[in-house]
Amino acid sequence: MLTIKFWGTRGTYPTSQQLVCIQVSSPATRLLVEAGSTAIFTEPQNYCALNGILLTHLHSDHCLLAPHLVLARMKTLKQDFRKEDCPIYAPEDIANLFSGVGLTKDFYVWEERPPERIGDIEISRHLTLHWGESCAYKLSHAGKSVVITGDIFYTDMLAEFCRGVDLLIVECTDADSNEKHAEFWKHMTPKSVAHLIRQSQPRQTALYHFTDLNPLEAQAAVLGHLDPSYQVIGSNDGMEIQI
Repeated sequence: MLTIKFWGTRGTYPTSQQLVCIQVSSPATRLLVEAGSTAIFTEPQNYCALNGILLTHLHSDHCLLAPHLVLARMKTLKQDFRKEDCPIYAPEDIANLFSGVGLTKDFYVWEERPPERIGDIEISRHLTLHWGESCAYKLSHAGKSVVITGDIFYTDMLAEFCRGVDLLIVECTDADSNEKHAEFWKHMTPKSVAHLIRQSQPRQTALYHFTDLNPLEAQAAVLGHLDPSYQVIGSNDGMEIQI
């Protein structure tokens, strides 16, 4: 079983919603995908128990708090802090991001690609079409799988990467009326999300990274392009899904 916790679901800039941050946990392993939400800092066990942080790309709404997670672990764990216990994976070097709070590589581990397995969670990644280096991650455990897309623009290769997963967590940044903006910035609209769902056939889809639309509006807009057999929800901060 995998448990998915949405610490933050907003993209681009925060409102009452936290910026994107998703925790994926198995019985033995806890991974964080994106680091945009302050909510994870409310209890020390939320960040001290992490076994790895995966960043889809280095736009600030996705990664800004990653250095502060390291600082919080250092402060809380004290002599028990080991940088190797929670490596950070991102498609670009994070040195500039971490130097902003005075952290050198003495205090963190960065790798471009995650290993095939962390604990009991299997990991694969797919390079995606967005501004700069960007990737989606697939996390699997005991026959269950979830894809977290990061910021994306539709491609057939992406659809193949997502094919048949139990849960597809996909960005839905722009409204259909803002299609030209989405094409320029390489983001998804409800129409393009629906196309990805039809091509990849996930068992369930959760939308996130909202900017133009709120979760219910995005859900209704995506479902408006699909037949009623598809399961699509708009994620909210604090929501949990088990697969």
